[in-house]
Amino acid sequence: RLRDERLAGEPAVVLVVRDADGEAVRTLSAATAVGLHRTTWDLRRPAPDPVNLETPAFKAPWDTDPVGALVSPGAYSVELVDASDGSMSVLAGPESFEVRPIPAVADSISDEAARDAAAVDAADLLRRVLGVAKRLDRVADRLRHVDAAVTAAPAALDLRAQVAGLRRRHDALVADVTGDPERIRFEEPDTVSLRGAVGRVVSHHRSTTAVPTATQRRVLDESGPRCDAAEAAVAELEADVDALTAAADAAGASFTPR
Repeated sequence: RLRDERLAGEPAVVLVVRDADGEAVRTLSAATAVGLHRTTWDLRRPAPDPVNLETPAFKAPWDTDPVGALVSPGAYSVELVDASDGSMSVLAGPESFEVRPIPAVADSISDEAARDAAAVDAADLLRRVLGVAKRLDRVADRLRHVDAAVTAAPAALDLRAQVAGLRRRHDALVADVTGDPERIRFEEPDTVSLRGAVGRVVSHHRSTTAVPTATQRRVLDESGPRCDAAEAAVAELEADVDALTAAADAAGASFTPR
């Protein structure tokens, strides 16, 4: 019984915001303590950034939490949902409300559907790109551990050549996805990385409800296939690291992160 209670976790209540078509656009954590509470929606979609559960030892005053794109004006609804222990039961709602544009920009929103679709596509593409970057970080960590393990294992020394080859492939992918580390370190001009190109378009949608420019649409069109290729290359690299790890295990090397 104690184990079941521990696995059940803490009580969880969320507010689910839906658009006029009934599609969920945002979930907001609500307080579970006794009493009346207020939860504010910032009129944004979820941030595409990877999940980070670590609390930094220091946070600069100008560092802000990740945010998503602004939603377009229109009809929305919200439900209060009990999400404890994996359940999703509606406690109250839906309650309908309307998001209205401020008069100064109301006339500038020429095509809300196109703007929303572009914002969602751009955020999803950035989510994928940032996921590739995180996978590359994990591969780098695995290669460091495997290199140390095969160096310490006499029967596995010949595997170091494979480690070096995988590192070169890893570095080439890092340069394309997040930028050339050496050029960045010396502040030298570099071609725009995949993360930089998509990130600039997403940043545009974080502060405006205007439709994307022709240049921004072109950037997204070019970055999609580029992201597809990066994901495929990382998957192949991960498979080769798995094979190298298996070879190191067979040669008697110490355990390394999988």
